[in-house]
Amino acid sequence: YKEVVFPVCFAFVLVLGREFVKGAEDIEGDTRAGATTLAVRFGGARVALWSAMLLSLCAVIAPIPGLLWIYGRFYALLMLLLVVPGLLTAAYLILKYPGKRMFNRASWILKFEMLIGIVVMGLGRV
Repeated sequence: YKEVVFPVCFAFVLVLGREFVKGAEDIEGDTRAGATTLAVRFGGARVALWSAMLLSLCAVIAPIPGLLWIYGRFYALLMLLLVVPGLLTAAYLILKYPGKRMFNRASWILKFEMLIGIVVMGLGRV
């Protein structure tokens, strides 16, 4: 049970953070189309802040299952070396350089980190 709860919650928070980034990236088109998204309603900078907070939360909690022996120390090490830096980099980029280009770059970083995270979770069970 506990092996499943963490990945589901972690994935939800990570995907929500990435969706905020994608919403901020698409704000111009959404505004032209008359869409009422969170980014249109609250602005790209505020949505970027929400995203950065979620991504930072993910970075903090990512190694916890390994430290609590739910997955193992190897999992914690891989998360700290391979996933956490990408999450923090994406959060930094969208806060420091809020704009379509950096939102796009952060979105790609997060997509890559999702793949790496899945692999790390699989290896952490070995």
